[in-house]
Amino acid sequence: MIVKCGRSNRAHYSCFKADCRYSRRRMKCIITFVLGLATGLPACSAEKPHPSTSAQVRLASWWMTRHAEKMAIIEAANDPKKETKVELLMVGDSITHNFDKGGPGETVWQKHFAPLNALNLGFGGDRTNHVLWRLEHLPKLKTSPKAASLMIGTNNICWGSDHPRQAADGVQAIAKKLNEMYPEMKILVVAVFPRRRELTHPHREEIIELNSHLP
Repeated sequence: MIVKCGRSNRAHYSCFKADCRYSRRRMKCIITFVLGLATGLPACSAEKPHPSTSAQVRLASWWMTRHAEKMAIIEAANDPKKETKVELLMVGDSITHNFDKGGPGETVWQKHFAPLNALNLGFGGDRTNHVLWRLEHLPKLKTSPKAASLMIGTNNICWGSDHPRQAADGVQAIAKKLNEMYPEMKILVVAVFPRRRELTHPHREEIIELNSHLP
């Protein structure tokens, strides 16, 4: 729409061009303002995924073999012709792994956890992203376990490259995954054990911060 300026044709054309330039500048300002608001709002800005919350496989033969063994136990539990039961999941890293067969805590496992029909899902050296992969690639139990314990994250930070808050996000992602798999199962999130004797050691400080973010 051309607005008359009450001038000659040349003046009228100049006025129209000036009006268009003004409108374009105004529109650019509005667009820039709206985009600025959108990028500043937390609800509109998507958080970038980080390694702690992204499922990742470990390409190690012993790791794959152990994972296959756990799959076989679950398959046996799902077979009505077998008497295998899985009522407690113990998820973690080497601390949990060491209670399994051949580990230093085997006698404790046999005395206290085997009677509870527990399945040891601890893998030495695992980080939260590795646990997420394992859970995504396990057969689902037909009968929901009664409970699960979860202690993981120390390898994400002390020798890993993740920040404590990111590691905590990974722990919460695992807890959420377990809840999605078995909504009726109770989940116990255990704080990561301390490392090093000195209270001021960086590993100690990182673990304290990680635990502060746990549910």
